[in-house]
Amino acid sequence: MKQQTKHSDARRPLMAADQSGQGARQDEDASKRSWGSEQLAAFEDRLRHLRLTPSQQSLASVVLDNPQQVAMSTIHALAGELGVNESTISRFTAALDLSGYAELRSVCRALANRYSGMLWRFMRADHGAEADSESGANRSQGDGKDLAGKNGTSGQRERRDILAAQDSSSIAASFARIDGVLWDEVVTRLGHAEHIAVIGLRQSQAVAAMFAYLLGLVRSQVSELSAGGARYLDALRDLGPHDCLFAIATQPCSKDTVNVAQWAKSHGVPVIALTDEVLGPLAELADQVLIAGTESDSVLSSMTAPVSMVQALANDVAAVDAAGTRAHLERQEALLKSFGAYADKDL
Repeated sequence: MKQQTKHSDARRPLMAADQSGQGARQDEDASKRSWGSEQLAAFEDRLRHLRLTPSQQSLASVVLDNPQQVAMSTIHALAGELGVNESTISRFTAALDLSGYAELRSVCRALANRYSGMLWRFMRADHGAEADSESGANRSQGDGKDLAGKNGTSGQRERRDILAAQDSSSIAASFARIDGVLWDEVVTRLGHAEHIAVIGLRQSQAVAAMFAYLLGLVRSQVSELSAGGARYLDALRDLGPHDCLFAIATQPCSKDTVNVAQWAKSHGVPVIALTDEVLGPLAELADQVLIAGTESDSVLSSMTAPVSMVQALANDVAAVDAAGTRAHLERQEALLKSFGAYADKDL
């Protein structure tokens, strides 16, 4: 069972709203147009200098700041998300001299693939204030404040306050999206699996390490698969149908994480995914998917919601077998005490 989303048609990746042969041909024709670095730069420059209506400005904001959203949405889904008419989107594409929505998605795919997430956000923040003044578009999230140009003590404080508010909203939104039945299934599987292997690479590695540690406190047979080549390959060898792979990845998704999940899936190992991409490669192959938002106006994506979610999971797994958890914690405390693991409070 996979977590449901607000707009079901958003789960149809890279498909035009028109499902007819004509729509397919338009997608094919749009994909043939070359969108190199010079073409993309010219497109962005044109978009910033166009005289747009307020509704079209909101579209321009999404294209510049979150091209992935456009690339993976039908025209109907995008119109619903932004609260505009589909005809507004059609006029917007015409103003940009594009053949239609299919070509808009084509250029947005090129924009999204041009940079990694961190570099993309840095570039947006670096000239965000200038772009806002030229286009008149409100291109920030949350309370309408942009993080660009907030320097000095007061600017740093304001930036922290904005990020704290965004993180709080991200946690609330991520937990609100959880399907109760799905959550129970995930907790039960994590509570009863003979062995749990946790993998998360790059920016997800810290979340994976934390989750493996927390699970290891309340149950046995938990391992974290590192990025160390043969090390995680050796660990995969012993996984079977009664075990579980818990894979964590945020966009851009690590190829190694997907490869491990694909191997596990093909060998009958249940796969649970924690990701921020409903239509991402990890979500598409997992048996159960939890979505945690990582949106942020800062250079770095926010891992607050994923961390909160693995903490909640570990706490609920501890309750699956309360007696077993208590016995496991007692053995853990005895071991730590015998090695004098904790610092003396008098020091």
